[in-house]
Amino acid sequence: CSLSWCDVADQAADAGQRMLSFLDATIRPEHFDRMAEQGFNLVRLPLAYWQLADLGGLAPLGPAPLAAKWRAMQEALPPAAYRPLIDRVLRYAQEAGARRGRPLRVLLELHAAPGQQSGNQFTGCATGTDDNELRYFNNTVNYQLAVVAVRAMAQICSGHAACWGVGLLNEPAASLSRPDLLRNFYEPAVAAAREALLSRDTPIVIMDWTWALRDFWQTFTGLSKVLGRIVFDTHIYPPARPTLQETQMSAQPDIDILANFTKVHQAFVGEYGLLTGSASCDRNAFARWIVRQFRQVSLGSAVWNYDGPIWPLGQWGAVGDDLSDPNPMRWPLVFGSGPLPPWRARPATAVLIV
Repeated sequence: CSLSWCDVADQAADAGQRMLSFLDATIRPEHFDRMAEQGFNLVRLPLAYWQLADLGGLAPLGPAPLAAKWRAMQEALPPAAYRPLIDRVLRYAQEAGARRGRPLRVLLELHAAPGQQSGNQFTGCATGTDDNELRYFNNTVNYQLAVVAVRAMAQICSGHAACWGVGLLNEPAASLSRPDLLRNFYEPAVAAAREALLSRDTPIVIMDWTWALRDFWQTFTGLSKVLGRIVFDTHIYPPARPTLQETQMSAQPDIDILANFTKVHQAFVGEYGLLTGSASCDRNAFARWIVRQFRQVSLGSAVWNYDGPIWPLGQWGAVGDDLSDPNPMRWPLVFGSGPLPPWRARPATAVLIV
C-alpha cells in the first residue's frame, strides 16, 4: 500500500472528519450480531497510540519527514474523539453476546506504536516492507510513549466487562531485538497495565511470530508468575499450495512450534491465512482443518478480519462481506462438526485485479 493514514493526515485539512465519518459508518451493531451468530466469542480491536493517549505535545522520535507525518496523525483528532467509538465497540460486543446468550469479548491491542514497530500500513504509515529500515520504535523515547498508550488502553479495559484483555504490540519487525523489547518495553508496559487493571488475572497479550516463540520466548517459563497472566498470540500464514493436503503440510511446521510452545505458555493464533494455490482447493475444508489444529494445541484462533478482501484464491476468512462471494466462509460449519457443503470451484478465468 503506497497511501496510508499518515499521508491523508499530513495532506488533507479535513482528515480528522474523514476518519470520524469512516469509523462511524463501519462500527455497526449488526456487525457484532453477525460475529456472534457465526460462532465467534472474541473480537480483536486494533488501536493506535494516538487514539489512546494525549502525549501533551510530545511526538515519536525519528527522522524529520516521518516524524512530521506521525505528528499529523496525532493532531488530526484528539484521543477524546476516538474514545466514544472504542466504547461503542465494547458496548456492541457486550450487547450482541447478551442477545445470543453467550459472551462476546474484546481484546484491545496496540497495532500502531510510536515510531512504528514495522513498515506495514497497520502502523498508520506504510514505509515499505514489514521489516525495512524505516521503523523507529526501538528507542527510549518511543518506548516510554508506548507505555503511556498501553496504560490508557488498560484503563479503558478496566471499565468494561466486555474487555477480555490487552495486547501490547502487533507484529514487531523481525529485526527488533527481543531482549531489548522485553527489558525496555514489555516489562514496563505490563507494570503500567497491571496498575491500571488492578488485576493480575486479566490477560495481557504478547504477540510474536512462531520463530520468536521458539527461539526466544520458549525459555521464559515463569513469566506469568512474575507479571500476572501473560498469554501469547502468534500469526500463521502458510505458503499457498495447489492441493488441500499440500496446504495442510505447509502449515504443519508452525503448528508444531505452537504445540511445543504451549507446553509451557498459554497462547492462541490471532491471525491465520487461508491462501490456497488453486481455486479448486476448498477454503472451508482447510479452515476446518486448521481451526481444529489450533484448538488442539492452543487456546484457539481468531479470524483477521471482519470484512477483509476476498481474493480469487482466498487469504483471510472474512466474516462480514464475503456472503456475496461464490464460496463464502461458512463459519458455523467450520467451528462445528456437521458436513460442509460442496465446494463450487471458481471459473479458470478468474483473475485478481490489484
